[in-house]
Amino acid sequence: MHSLATEFPVDPATGPDDFLQAIVHWLDTDQQTSLPTDALHALPRNVTGNLQALITGEPKRALPPLTSPDATESLQVLATITPHSDPARPHETLAGISYSRRQGPILWTTTAVWSSQQAVGGKGLPSAWVGLRVRSSADDPMQRLPVDRHPAIVRCMLDRLGGGQDGPFTASASPRALSSGHDLMLAASAVLGSTGNRMPVVYVSANFQHGHAVNPARLANELAGLAHVLVEPGNNFSRQLQRQTDGVNVYGGTVGIHWPEGGEKRAFFLGSLYRTAAELHDVIREDIRRTHINRRPLPRCTWTHLRESSSRNAIAVLRSSGSGSVEDYIRNFDEELAAREQQLQEAEHEIRRLEQELRRHSAHPGGMTPLLRSGEERDFYDNETLCILLDALQEASQRGVPGESRRQHVLLSILKANPRPPGCLASQYRDTLKNLLRGTTTLDTRTRRGLEKLGFTITDGGKHYKLVYQGDDRYTYTLPSSGSDYRGGLNAASDIGRLMF
Repeated sequence: MHSLATEFPVDPATGPDDFLQAIVHWLDTDQQTSLPTDALHALPRNVTGNLQALITGEPKRALPPLTSPDATESLQVLATITPHSDPARPHETLAGISYSRRQGPILWTTTAVWSSQQAVGGKGLPSAWVGLRVRSSADDPMQRLPVDRHPAIVRCMLDRLGGGQDGPFTASASPRALSSGHDLMLAASAVLGSTGNRMPVVYVSANFQHGHAVNPARLANELAGLAHVLVEPGNNFSRQLQRQTDGVNVYGGTVGIHWPEGGEKRAFFLGSLYRTAAELHDVIREDIRRTHINRRPLPRCTWTHLRESSSRNAIAVLRSSGSGSVEDYIRNFDEELAAREQQLQEAEHEIRRLEQELRRHSAHPGGMTPLLRSGEERDFYDNETLCILLDALQEASQRGVPGESRRQHVLLSILKANPRPPGCLASQYRDTLKNLLRGTTTLDTRTRRGLEKLGFTITDGGKHYKLVYQGDDRYTYTLPSSGSDYRGGLNAASDIGRLMF
């Protein structure tokens, strides 16, 4: 069973020797390996051709991670460089390991492949990626298999090799804070899946009041090597993004996961449905982990591709040496390999065609048309639009249509099918306003904080205070800085409540 599968870019200035030394560091530091230290540190630091090595070891009884005295470890190492003499293939350097470790009845297998590739003909900058797969298995089919959700090798690769470019994003353990206006088009492209990146984007929208439903720094740290985390600066940015994305962006504290290729599902997580931010973190991370496992891997970063490239390059060396005894074998191998590559190319073409078709269906979904479209207005608090519609339908069903008429029956049917959610806050906000402004003739600190908590921005204009609701200038109210009538505050609360709520 796969515990983890992912690919992420690393600094293209790194080489296969950097990757292998990072593996040694991971084994020494995080795995407390029993593999022979001298054999590990003897791995080449300047790979110039094909490299094959197999290192095995018996456990040290004192190692705490090993729960069985018969546990064993093995490390298979491969590295290869595509000869420059092959113009049909991109110049590519590969290095990888397959590491197995038995812990009691469970066998853990980790494969990691570093791939640096330049386009055919030498065009374009080289890109370096690391592909990781962690798998657990057991001889007993009834054995419950554990899941390693935080393999240390991911952070080790990022820390030792450095994050590389994935479209406009850099692989990192830190979130990217979007700046108002400047990053609007970047956010829109990320939401629509058109930035050319491979890793998913986790978009953390701003709450209606302040802050976010998750801790962005902690979430980005937990998703290092799995996703990019973008953090929305506020509701004004959200409303601008809505116009750029035709309303498909998340907002109001919801967290969205956007996969770039169209083949994976979009996921949305409403923060108010979870008891704690930590619980929401876990759900997001688990959704990304499971989707990565079921996702088609990047071919150049797989252990299979590394083995085939190593074999093919070894045969190329034999051929260039003029060894006639293996010529027939080489010819048969080449024919088989050519047929396999043709099948892979046809499969890749079909996958791209299906992805394009899926994008078209996602943009124009078939089936039933929704009863109502949401329009351009966005909620200023949870369930605002729904509650406004239900209030209007309730009022219309009681006073706006004839009793026992068809219109009343339809309205009552809709109301019955859509029970009022517990989060209808308009009446609560109106009551809060009255309590804040009752008997007031000026805005003291307590009143200011209460109004700001409701979503108002307050500007002092000398003789008047300007109140703007949720940063939207359409919803502006002016209060005198020093009122003479003690009833003025309550009257203002009623006026604001009618306008805003």
